[in-house]
Amino acid sequence: MQSARFDELLRHSKLFSLPRRLTAFSVDGRLPVHQIIETLPSSFERGEWGLKSQLPSSRMVKNRRVVLHSLDTPEGFASFAPAEKYYKARLRFEELKVPVLTNPLALTLEEKDAKYKEKIRSYFDEKYKAMQRDTELKADLQPEAELEQSDPAEAQGSQPKERTLEEELATIRRNKAKWQRLEALRLKKVEVAEGEEAQKLAALRDHIAPVLDPSDHTLNLIKGTQPVSGELAAEKQLESKDDSHFMRMIAQLTERENILLNGGTASRLSENEPAIAEPRVTDAKEPAISPKNASEDAAIEREEKAPRLYLNALYYDPHPTERADGRSALGSGRTLINLPELSSSQVKALLREVAQLREQFDNYLRRELDPRLGIHHSDNPQEYDMIREAVFRFLGISNRDTRRSIAEVAATGGLSYSLSGRMYRTLTQLHFERTTQGRELEVSQGTSLVAVNGFVGVSSRFRRSDIMLTAASRFVVRDFIVNSATLNSSGGVHIRVMRSNAPAGYNGVEPTPAYLKSAALAWQPPEKKASETPAQAQSFDVVRASNEYSEVVKPAVNKNKGKSGKELYGTLLDMLDTL
Repeated sequence: MQSARFDELLRHSKLFSLPRRLTAFSVDGRLPVHQIIETLPSSFERGEWGLKSQLPSSRMVKNRRVVLHSLDTPEGFASFAPAEKYYKARLRFEELKVPVLTNPLALTLEEKDAKYKEKIRSYFDEKYKAMQRDTELKADLQPEAELEQSDPAEAQGSQPKERTLEEELATIRRNKAKWQRLEALRLKKVEVAEGEEAQKLAALRDHIAPVLDPSDHTLNLIKGTQPVSGELAAEKQLESKDDSHFMRMIAQLTERENILLNGGTASRLSENEPAIAEPRVTDAKEPAISPKNASEDAAIEREEKAPRLYLNALYYDPHPTERADGRSALGSGRTLINLPELSSSQVKALLREVAQLREQFDNYLRRELDPRLGIHHSDNPQEYDMIREAVFRFLGISNRDTRRSIAEVAATGGLSYSLSGRMYRTLTQLHFERTTQGRELEVSQGTSLVAVNGFVGVSSRFRRSDIMLTAASRFVVRDFIVNSATLNSSGGVHIRVMRSNAPAGYNGVEPTPAYLKSAALAWQPPEKKASETPAQAQSFDVVRASNEYSEVVKPAVNKNKGKSGKELYGTLLDMLDTL
């Protein structure tokens, strides 16, 4: 059956009613893209799915929701897919290209149970990354741990079996060979890591230095990351060897071996055995810290931190530049930074110091991040990670979200619509119309009506950090329950509401239409506020709001009190039109 025919059957069926298909699809329009039919647990137990006809609960026991992608194509064909418990959270992670691992529900089952599943570790948990070790190292360290355990015969008080000199020497030499092999592997890994850091630093210096302004602080930072000198490198290498746990174990085993063979003399076992440094533990005091030693330690610390302070500048310009060498002119393309090993505070300080780099990055965000299209997806993972971190952390625009705005419209009987649309905003200012701007709400069955970005949803709670707390948005939350909801051809929502039994108070003031109007007038751009005179500025009139509530709202509430399902007045959008 074709999707168009299937869509028509669903629209005219007794099961549920769908909005009419849109005649045209426009990217500029704020149109819903998802629709969710959700059944609450209480209704699910009674077999009521919030539809016009009941469905047996055995058909959809695992998935209680049906998702309708009504705008996947310009024609508006309908398709269905199951919605999991954290559907909206999964959408958010998929937009950011973050891998999502489903955690099994039954983690407390025994391994012998047929439903047992191995626990899936989180991708973002750093402690599991630190626990990963080479299997060969674990295998080599296991016999040593067993060797250090006490003899069970000794624990029982019996006489332990005496070991011969040959057995003791064989054990020492075997363990010594293992520690030497582990030390060689460690030194090899250190050498490879240092070589890779040196290559990255050299490539970065050759790439970014020629195109930077000599007066720029960034060039001075890059020039300051010079390779370590020979003396410092030798000192660091010697220090790393002395600090090695493997080397200490080798020295201890060598000393024990010499004691058994030569009565504690320092002679070697054989000429073929390589000489191994034997650090001796003495009672000598540590040398006093002099200004010279402190300066040397500071220089070594700077040299160690220099490889982590590199700037990975990505230049890309789709348009031809005026430079003869073909390089991108500074500021003409994307000049981005990637500092994965620095904290957000350090990145903030760096962006503050490099004013030119900060200005270029802001221009890039304004040009590339279209609020109507969502976050710019880049094929370069470093570039995308940098954009994501900058947008959500240290550029301070987390509330200026450029992704989809999702709000839900929940009706009686467990039926709910999840209406998703694009944010009608830019990175520099917010457009206030009849409703406030906000991000995705934490929606559940409740008594508060929330109007967000042209959509209306039912929510019993919301996070303050997820809503633009302007003067108007604080009082957009109303005390209604949705009775019915339909979609207009332009993508708007037509809501009919009824009064709830538990009114909500906001500092003792009822959020009447007059109050909303005063709040809307109070929230204006700074430049518009500056142009107004004190006489033109309007403030909230508590007396007027109270009178309007007494004359309009309160009589209607008393008249319809106790009548469940009775509409209080018109629609919410019609009420806002009267402001």
